[in-house]
Amino acid sequence: MKIIVKVLTYAGLIASGFLMGMVYSSASTRKTDTSKSPSVPATQELAPTQQPPTPQIKGNRNGRGELIYHVPGGQYYNRVKGQVFFQTEEEAQQAGYRKSQR
Repeated sequence: MKIIVKVLTYAGLIASGFLMGMVYSSASTRKTDTSKSPSVPATQELAPTQQPPTPQIKGNRNGRGELIYHVPGGQYYNRVKGQVFFQTEEEAQQAGYRKSQR
């Protein structure tokens, strides 16, 4: 009786391994059906994300404590290390800054 159980168990392991091999091989050789997936042209590119413009107006506090903003092209624009940056002159003025005199 033990011999029959061992043979059947051994046969079952072989059979299950054989079936697993069949399932694996059929799954790995199966071709993907592309007819249902949407076609995307190879030349289509995604639009770049829009980023806000870099603030160009620099604001700082001078030695007397005055709030001053500098625009590109101004005499001190390249010398000033901006403490605050603005998109427009109006923003700087609303924040209490005045335009540099030079």
